[in-house]
Amino acid sequence: MSSAKIECLSVAVSAIAACLKDGRVTNDALAPIAAAISLGIAPPFVRPGSKPFAVEGVLHAPGSWPHFARALCNIEAQQMDLGKLRELAKAGDQAAERRGNFVNMVLTSIHGAFVSAHKRCVQIEQDEARREREAKERIETEAQRQAREARRAARNALEAAALGNAEAPAEVAKPQQSRRRTPEGVTALIASESRKRVGDEDSEAEAKLAACRFVFRLVHDDAKSGSYSATEIVSLKDAIKAEVTNTYFKASGRLTEAEREAAAWMQRGEEVMAAKDRASAPKPQTPKPEAAKPKPAAQKPAPKKAEKPAKEPAKPLLALSVDATTQPETAMGLALQKALGGGKAANG
Repeated sequence: MSSAKIECLSVAVSAIAACLKDGRVTNDALAPIAAAISLGIAPPFVRPGSKPFAVEGVLHAPGSWPHFARALCNIEAQQMDLGKLRELAKAGDQAAERRGNFVNMVLTSIHGAFVSAHKRCVQIEQDEARREREAKERIETEAQRQAREARRAARNALEAAALGNAEAPAEVAKPQQSRRRTPEGVTALIASESRKRVGDEDSEAEAKLAACRFVFRLVHDDAKSGSYSATEIVSLKDAIKAEVTNTYFKASGRLTEAEREAAAWMQRGEEVMAAKDRASAPKPQTPKPEAAKPKPAAQKPAPKKAEKPAKEPAKPLLALSVDATTQPETAMGLALQKALGGGKAANG
C-alpha cells in the first residue's frame, strides 16, 4: 500500500510542478491532483496571521482542501496564465497582480503539501522496512540461540550416554563385505594404479596400460567367479577399453586409430587370459592299462544228484486183479479174490 501511495503522490507532484512551470492549470493535471488529495494527506500549511483569501462560491474555511480545490477549478476554468498576469502587473495593473499572487500561492501551497506528504510516505515505508528487517534479525537471532541451545543439549546428552555406558563390553568389529565392482570403480582403480606405476622408467602411457592390464585380470577373475552377470562384465570391460582408447588417442591424436588399437589390445588380453586358463586347468588323467587277469580255473561240474526212480503209475483195477491172483498172499489179493468169486477155485 505504501508503494502505491508513494507512486500516486509522485505523479501528483509532477503534475503540480508542471502547472507551476507553465504558469497555468491544465485539465489533465486535475485528475492526479484529485487522486493525491483522496489519500487523506494534510492540506497545505497556512502561516498563522496571514490574510485569508476568499474564493467565490466556496463556503469552506480558507486553507482547507475544498477551498484549494475550488481555487484550482476556477483557475483552470478562467484559463488564468501566471506569465501574462505578471506582465500586466509590471504594467501597473493591480488586479492582475493580485490574481497572479493568488494563482502562485495556490499552486505553491498545493505543491508543498504534496511534497511533504510524499516525504512522509517514503519515511514511513523506510521505517516499516527497517522494523521488518530488525524483526527478522531478532527472529534469526532467536533461532540461532535455539540452535545453539540444541547443540549444547546434544553434546551434553552424548557425554552423559558415554559415561553411563562406560563399562559396556566392546563388540568385535565384523569384517566388511567386499564391495561389488562398478564401471566408475574400475576407472578410479585404473587411475590409482597408474599413479603407483609412474616413475623414472615408465612413462604415463606405459603406466596407464600396465594398470589397465592389472584391472583386466581382476575383471577376468570376477567373470570366472560367477558372482557377476554377463552384462556387468561387459560394462566393466567397456570401462577398461575406454581408458585404453584414451591413452592411445593422447599418443596419436587420431580417434579412429585409437579405437582400433584399443580393440586389438582387448582382444590380446582375452587371448592371454584364455591361454592362462587353459594352462592352469587340471589335465585329464589317461586310464592305465589293466593287467591281464589270470583266467579262473575251470570249475568241475557239480555232481548231479541221484535221480529218484519215477513212481509207477497207478495200475487199473484189472491189473490189480491180475496181480492179486498172482500174489494171493497179500491181504489185498485175498480180498480181491473173494470179490471175484472165490479165489483159485473160481479161476480154475
